[in-house]
This record gives sequence, structure tokens and C-alpha cells, in this order.
Amino acid sequence: MTQRKLYLGPLTDSRRWDMVTIRSDDVIVVTPPKSGTTWMQTIVALLLSGDPDIEPELSVKMPWVDIRIREMAEVAARLEAMPHRRSMKSHTPLDGLPLHDKAQYICVFRHPLDAHFSFRSHVRNIPMSWFDHWYPEDDPDGVTFRRFLDGGPEGFDTDAMPLVK
Repeated sequence: MTQRKLYLGPLTDSRRWDMVTIRSDDVIVVTPPKSGTTWMQTIVALLLSGDPDIEPELSVKMPWVDIRIREMAEVAARLEAMPHRRSMKSHTPLDGLPLHDKAQYICVFRHPLDAHFSFRSHVRNIPMSWFDHWYPEDDPDGVTFRRFLDGGPEGFDTDAMPLVK
């Protein structure tokens, strides 16, 4: 695949992957939000370390590359400095990621309705009001659910989780 699709939203940016040099032994966990990402990252951490008591520190040791919260130069430098087999996380669909022939991509999916309602619950626990527009607490007309059913995966308007991801 030569041309990657752009996935860009207020929270994520697939172009951040341009600063990551993929190694042939990398493991990249690719999931839509609320579809088993942390669960799979923990399994990968256990498999790579061989230590059942490992403290995975997922956000540091297995960074979410797409998220804009951390400076990408710092994330890329931390990844580059890792001498061991690395693992990373992405919520970007595969057509937006750099694909390396020998790297391993683990894709996990969950029933879309379960993921949607889990995500709605998840954003209620985030102390940031900017999700309120996309996921209002009261939604008597079902706008949030309709957006989920009809939304495109590109994320240009939101980082909401549409069905087609």
C-alpha cells in the first residue's frame, strides 16, 4: 500500500505515524475505541516479557501513537530509544497506518453496538466537556446513535466512533 488514508479528528491524527520508524519485530495493536485495546495490550505485554507480574504501564511502554495529547517528537524519540521488541497502539483503521511487511498487526473488534454504548459510558467519565456536544447525557432524539450509524470513519468532524470503522 503506497497511499495511506488520512484520519484526522480533534483528538487523533494518523499523520503522527510518519515520525515512527516501524521495525520488523514491532507489534501494533489496532482496534476501534472500546473494542478490547487495553485487554490486548496487556496480553501482548505478558507475551513479550514472559513475566506474569509485569506492570505494563501501557501509555508509556506501548504508546497510542495517534493521540495528540503527547508531543509526537517525544513519543517518537522514546520509541526509537527502546532496545527491545516494541508494541504500540492505534485506533486508526489499517488503511491509515504505515504497513511493514514483517511487523505484526493485531486487530481486535467488538460488536459495534456494544462498543458504541461502552464509548458513550466512557466519555461520561472523562472530566472534559468537549465530548458533551457529540455524546450528550440526554439524547431523546437519538442523534448520537444516528451519527454512529451514519458517520464516516475519517473523523474530520469528530473522533466519534462510527459504525463503519
